[in-house]
Amino acid sequence: MPKGGNKKDDKGADGEPKWKEDPIFLAIDPPIAPPVVETLEQMYFGVFEEKFIAETIHEIRKKADAAGETFKLPKNFSPQRPKKVPHLKLLWQHLGYTFTDIECEEQLALSDARGEKTLEFAGFLEIFAKIVNLKEETSSLVEAFRTLDPHGRGYVSMDEIKFAMTDLKDRVDKKKVGFPKMTSEELEALFAKAGVNQDNPNLKYEEFAKNMMTTITEEAKKPKKKKKK
Repeated sequence: MPKGGNKKDDKGADGEPKWKEDPIFLAIDPPIAPPVVETLEQMYFGVFEEKFIAETIHEIRKKADAAGETFKLPKNFSPQRPKKVPHLKLLWQHLGYTFTDIECEEQLALSDARGEKTLEFAGFLEIFAKIVNLKEETSSLVEAFRTLDPHGRGYVSMDEIKFAMTDLKDRVDKKKVGFPKMTSEELEALFAKAGVNQDNPNLKYEEFAKNMMTTITEEAKKPKKKKKK
């Protein structure tokens, strides 16, 4: 059983659930509010028990019926371990979100639990925190871009974004207007990724904001290079 456990009644030495001792859970910053964690815990283990344990029992019963044997669970019964992407996708569906397989794979790539073979509860909490924070930060950034779009066109030019995020840095506290700190080189890389250039200078800022915050999150996870003395 991986360190986080997929059994709700797995307890540590202090009687607390094992997932509370998982370094991945302890590293979540800012921490998720306890009532939210409690709700997610009930949902996560409920889905696991209802969906995956039931599926495993069904498979055992089907094999027993096919062999003309009496159905009974093995002494060391353990449900089949669900694959991470369908597991994560199902959990999101129970929370009212719809994500594609590719989006779930991208979320898993942002997680410290990406090396785990299965999606433990602590890993899910980490992904939940990152995605919820990402959505909130993206919404704030979209609102900031709207200040550059007084006519509600839904798009802004690359020059307007450059001005707001680089030229304004000496005159405006960008945190107050919702723009993250980025260099001209970082912005140019995002423009290239979005297919924006002098011949095609306008971009839809809602999608651009999403890509920008995802890039910032990915960069934040990369180990920082030590400066040479």
